Amino acid sequence: MNTERNPEPHWSTRPGALTGFLGGLAAAAGAIVIMVNYQTPGYEVGFFIGSVLIVGGLLLRIESAIRSTGHRPSTRDSGDG
Repeated sequence: MNTERNPEPHWSTRPGALTGFLGGLAAAAGAIVIMVNYQTPGYEVGFFIGSVLIVGGLLLRIESAIRSTGHRPSTRDSGDG
């Protein structure tokens, strides 16, 4: 049985990097939508769309942070003791 570690992939990005980037982009776009539509008479629709983009973007950023941490076994997980 082969017990060696798997080789590192040829790219050096962390898991969830694209998700974090898209989340930040969505949150920024939502803030811009709210700022642009705030001066218009029917700003409720723009406020709703901007709010959805901000919340969705922040959730994507949270998912990216969770993916990048990974699982690091502690001493209790190793089965020693």
